Amino acid sequence: MKILVLRGNPRKDGVSEKIADIFTGALRRAGADVADVRLASKKIKPCEGCFCCVASGKCKINDDAAEILEVLDEADALVCVSPVYFYSMSGLLKNFFDRCFPFVEGYYLDRSSASLKNSMRFSVKNKKFLAISVASGRMGSFEALSLTYKVMASAMGFELVADIRRGESPYFSQLSMGSVRIRSILKAFESAAEEFVSTGSVSAETVGIAERPIAESDSAYSKHTAVFWKLKRSGSGAGKSVRKKI
Repeated sequence: MKILVLRGNPRKDGVSEKIADIFTGALRRAGADVADVRLASKKIKPCEGCFCCVASGKCKINDDAAEILEVLDEADALVCVSPVYFYSMSGLLKNFFDRCFPFVEGYYLDRSSASLKNSMRFSVKNKKFLAISVASGRMGSFEALSLTYKVMASAMGFELVADIRRGESPYFSQLSMGSVRIRSILKAFESAAEEFVSTGSVSAETVGIAERPIAESDSAYSKHTAVFWKLKRSGSGAGKSVRKKI
């Protein structure tokens, strides 16, 4: 299986990066041919909406997007890892998806669903799509992004295999990465990658473990992370003083 992994996180020291490392490593160990792309290290200009790509299928902008689009065209699957920025994907990832317009040929009426769909010019069709999103909040933080991924997958002709939502990211800096709860969650991301390569799907049980709540309630989470946000506002970060509060 040829898999394109797009990392939409700007920072290299966050939870998105940690999970992307774990997931990508497990994909490779399972035998996948992985192209691991850090969008923050690429020069990708915004789409200009000029429609020049309609005839040729090629964007007129000469930057790093061209090479990545070629990889996507030939890939069997796409994996996107992104932090949640104001209830959506990061700007890095959104900018890349905007540049996917050269694949669009137009619209057609899908009579089975009585809806308009995009006609796509991918060399490898019926691609599998797996999304991993990381947020500082709890599950309510993902509603808009999950809907976006669902609509986007349908529009591009992808099969949305899994939308894994990992909330409560402050706990990953407050608790030791070796804690039982954190370790079981990270192990589930390894299992999800292995299942994805071997079966083309991810079980609901594995997704459930990867998304397992850490705090017992929204109220408890708000209380536990109050110090985290206080330190962030002061510029002190989240260190040992927060760890003692949990």
